[in-house]
Amino acid sequence: MNRNTNAAVAMKTVRRRLMLVIVALAGAWTPFAPALAQSAFFVEPFMGADIGVHLTDADSQFLLGKGYVHRAGNEGPASTNRHYITTVRHDYVSRDWTYDITFLSPASAPDDILFVGVGEAVPDPSYFNEPRNSLNFRVHQGLYGFSNGWRVDVAAHSVGYGVFTFIEMGVGYLPPTAPDTGTFTARIRKSDNEITFQILGTPILVTVPDVHSYAPFLDDSNSRIFFGNASGEYLFAEMRVLPTSVDVSH
Repeated sequence: MNRNTNAAVAMKTVRRRLMLVIVALAGAWTPFAPALAQSAFFVEPFMGADIGVHLTDADSQFLLGKGYVHRAGNEGPASTNRHYITTVRHDYVSRDWTYDITFLSPASAPDDILFVGVGEAVPDPSYFNEPRNSLNFRVHQGLYGFSNGWRVDVAAHSVGYGVFTFIEMGVGYLPPTAPDTGTFTARIRKSDNEITFQILGTPILVTVPDVHSYAPFLDDSNSRIFFGNASGEYLFAEMRVLPTSVDVSH
């Protein structure tokens, strides 16, 4: 058995174990609210005919591959034609969870900002179509990385030009691996009022101590988990939203 086959078998095993955990947890919650419990947490490998029942592509701006999803179209460098895939659920500010999404970043791709976070995630035309009423990563990627060293920010943007209720710029830097593709996993974890933002395998780690203070616009009507960008050259792979009680250590 070669190395690629071993890796594929290992990934299938991990997915199977995660699904068993989710089924067990859903069963434990059945007496209280079965539909609610089962729909809040999920693993989406993007291997089906659509993006699944837990997610929505409101603007129909993404294409599905085998094991990944990406923006449609052929946007040029620094495009602001941004769109987002979000959860159907919109009450995550009142829940505890761990959200992982893996993204593939080609070293020669057009400069772009990848957004991963929680919030309304509707493009804000007054601020370059960044996600409005959202708390999220802003990951600068691409061939030139916007000439800022492939900077990573964590920001809470409400509505309007340059309006942030929280922003930490340059929490780290994430250059793609030339000449091929950088593969990274963003993790966001909410526990009580605290939210942490992390890029696994890097020193990037930011803690927002009180989501209600730093992102006061979030409520049970608009707190979706999401990801998105402009360019179709970036791929988003397996998405996981799990209870914080599940061991997601890598």
